Amino acid sequence: MSPKALLRPIFRRWSFALPLLWASVAVFLRWHVGPWPIDDAYITFRYVAHGVQGHGLVYNPGERILGVSTPLWMLVLTGLCKHVVCDIPLLAARVNAVLDGVSVLLLYALARRFRLSPWAASVPALFWAFYPLSLKYAAGGMETALATLLLLAMFNLYLRRQEHWAAFMAGGALLARPDALAAVGPMFFAMLRSTPRRAWTKGLVLGAVLLPWWWFSWHYYGQWLPQSLVAKSAPIYRASPGENFWQGLYLFNGLLLSGPLGWTAHGFYIFQPLIMRLPLIPMALGLVALWFLGFQHARRQDGRWSVVLGFPWLFLGTYVLLGLRGNLAAEWYFVPLAPFLALGLWFGWVVYAKTRAPTAARRWLLVFGGSALLLAQVAGLNWGRHAERPFWFPRSIWVERETMYRQIASHLRQNLQPGETVAAPEIGTIGYFCLSCRVLDTVGLVSPQALRYYPLPPDLYVTIYAVPPDLIRDARPQYLVGLDVFWRRSLFEQPWFQEEYTLVMEEPTTIFGSTALQVFVRRETTALPSSHPAEAP
Repeated sequence: MSPKALLRPIFRRWSFALPLLWASVAVFLRWHVGPWPIDDAYITFRYVAHGVQGHGLVYNPGERILGVSTPLWMLVLTGLCKHVVCDIPLLAARVNAVLDGVSVLLLYALARRFRLSPWAASVPALFWAFYPLSLKYAAGGMETALATLLLLAMFNLYLRRQEHWAAFMAGGALLARPDALAAVGPMFFAMLRSTPRRAWTKGLVLGAVLLPWWWFSWHYYGQWLPQSLVAKSAPIYRASPGENFWQGLYLFNGLLLSGPLGWTAHGFYIFQPLIMRLPLIPMALGLVALWFLGFQHARRQDGRWSVVLGFPWLFLGTYVLLGLRGNLAAEWYFVPLAPFLALGLWFGWVVYAKTRAPTAARRWLLVFGGSALLLAQVAGLNWGRHAERPFWFPRSIWVERETMYRQIASHLRQNLQPGETVAAPEIGTIGYFCLSCRVLDTVGLVSPQALRYYPLPPDLYVTIYAVPPDLIRDARPQYLVGLDVFWRRSLFEQPWFQEEYTLVMEEPTTIFGSTALQVFVRRETTALPSSHPAEAP
């Protein structure tokens, strides 16, 4: 099936101009924002940089550990960088801009399949163009734009009954983000129920996409499951059992409030007092009722909409259950759900306006609902509120932590001797801007040996994570870099640590409840020069 067939609902009569215009808006915004990578994106960038330099797709040269959970994004960036001299963060931001532009087209196509007019179908398309978290992680260099595009393409093809091509896209989605299984699984189950005799052929297509990577991963890394997934499933973090539930509420309510209130400016709020969270529940219940109205109407049109609109709740429910055992979901995990949740809300509003509202008020209700949804996203832009940032700049972008790590990495490059190790619980920015550094990841994403030191006693934690004292004592890294909140009770109170390590750099910060970003050096190691406060980007 050709790409033209996939997007055929768009290119009918004169209406093709609207989605192209909205896609151009999405690309324009992201292109002009430029790269503002977040710490986790730099982990993938380091794999890409080493691959381009000939060290292989590894984090530390000579250590074949698959520490990225998005191999497709790693391969895309590596393939592009192999053919041009590239700035990897800039390349990632540019690619994401184009991917999100295509996602706008696909979201428009989905809305048109609900039998919406071109103007009504423009609302969810423009939602994604301005959605604060989409802008944040496109500039942040993450794989969210790629994962979102593949899910939108998969469900467009599924609704058009192009099931083999949908299976092909499903394979790509799983390689972009493994938790895409929450979408792929229900779709394959539905296909198995509808055409059980032919379902195996779709499985072959899915296998044809996944098996080559699994074969390579097994022979190159000795594992087919990413080490990052193994680490994240280990008892490392100690989050509140209900934290992922509240994160889901922030996402859902944030479709209307994240822009105006700036919820996304510093990431998701964690450990907020219960009294500040309770108002989220009645608002979420109202939105769920509206979404369910749209869901019912879509399902009556075509039963396949049940999978398309229903999978976000399976996704969120799974993470809520994982949260019961202390696993904390990162903010960008939820971003690919947003266009599908917004679709359901908009469908519900359209159905309400057309069937349950007075005839004279229907058109005005549609205009009001569409304007409210879009203005909530547009409010997430700067609009001159911060003079030091461009007019179109999203308020959601925040890189204080990355700026400080980047400054420290420049000092490490100048002082680190061959064979010396830097230990850090956040390894993205440090690792990318100090490619020559050998990094010990205390979380275990790229250093499997770290997992032997967990779980830790609860009294060692100040926040959701603590560095294991025995890991540092056994590994004896020359440098230790991170937020003081990660070792305030675990390492800093150990007499041997006070004897062997000296604090040589400190950057004041309140990130995650910290007081400073610190660098410790072993006493027999040459100390770093004194530091000064990090400058804002």
